[in-house]
Amino acid sequence: ALSPKQPFTEDKSLVQQALKGLLTDNTGSNTTNLYGTMVDAVTSSKNFQTSRRTAMRDGVFTLGQIVMFTDGADTAALKTLSEAEKAVQGTNDDVITIALGGAIDKGTLKKLGKNGSYVATSAKDLKQVFSTAAQRATALQNRIYVLGYCSPKLAGTHQLIIEMANGSGKSNPISFDASKFNDADAKCSTSLY
Repeated sequence: ALSPKQPFTEDKSLVQQALKGLLTDNTGSNTTNLYGTMVDAVTSSKNFQTSRRTAMRDGVFTLGQIVMFTDGADTAALKTLSEAEKAVQGTNDDVITIALGGAIDKGTLKKLGKNGSYVATSAKDLKQVFSTAAQRATALQNRIYVLGYCSPKLAGTHQLIIEMANGSGKSNPISFDASKFNDADAKCSTSLY
């Protein structure tokens, strides 16, 4: 089962401490639960994002990114490759896999790393592999835009569809309730964002 060493945080120093703690951590078994951990990671990310959106009354955009690092193939057999693939394909999260050594099948690694798969054949190659994966993760974060929309509607429930001018992308319908848009203090301006 997934055993988080550091809950979700934006504090880089806490993440670094948790990673350093792995050097001396001797808990758990001497097995690789690759498939089960991937399923748990997807579930954990989904639950955290749902919790965050609920706490913010759906007023927050969440982005899930999962980076799975392994040194070998699944030996625990708690979940199957099929279950792990289903979890990965069923999430909107960005999922990257990183492996050290040759004990894992590259095809399996690619199936689980739907947004990128990297292999380091030796420990000295890890810095470059992690750097490449980090650049990929950062690039995704840098291409997210937040759009503010001021509607002329002042009552009722309406649907909005956002579409690129060149036709390259279209959102799912977004429902909004305009019943409070006519309040005295509800003024549409860029200062709201």
